[in-house]
Amino acid sequence: QSGSVMIEGVILERPKISYFRGRSVLCARIADETEILSLRWFNQPWMSQILPVGTTVKIYGRLIIKNQQRFMINGKLVRTPGWIPVYRLPKGLPAALFQDLVQAALEELPNLCEETLPASLLQRYHLCGITEALRNAHIPTDIDSIQQARRRFSFESILLYLSCAAVQGAHDQIG
Repeated sequence: QSGSVMIEGVILERPKISYFRGRSVLCARIADETEILSLRWFNQPWMSQILPVGTTVKIYGRLIIKNQQRFMINGKLVRTPGWIPVYRLPKGLPAALFQDLVQAALEELPNLCEETLPASLLQRYHLCGITEALRNAHIPTDIDSIQQARRRFSFESILLYLSCAAVQGAHDQIG
């Protein structure tokens, strides 16, 4: 399926540069445990210098499937540990600016968000606090941090639903 993906694998061969209508096209291949994927960069010949054969790299980019062939276009080398969140950008807002805004908001979480659940519930059900859950949802470090955030927000949603249902039930009995 086409879309944005990240692959971690080994560069199989020396990247090759060709030219078409004055534009350079760099082609390489990467392999992980499941497949070999073709990589293509347009007008980025310098990428060949940072893709030595035999090195393991993480590359994030758009996966294209055309004529039963799968390839990634203009992938970005991922150098930071952890996961990279992918957001649907508001129209006209550059991705780099949006990422900076998200990062700034996450840094301000302790000042912006008050805990919505009592400490007794957090402790009893082994839930993370709101600040940690929001941070884990936006910049997770591993699958456990994502599951922790999801569990916290699911618990809160169910609690809110049950509270509303109880209020509605009481209202129905009165009226």
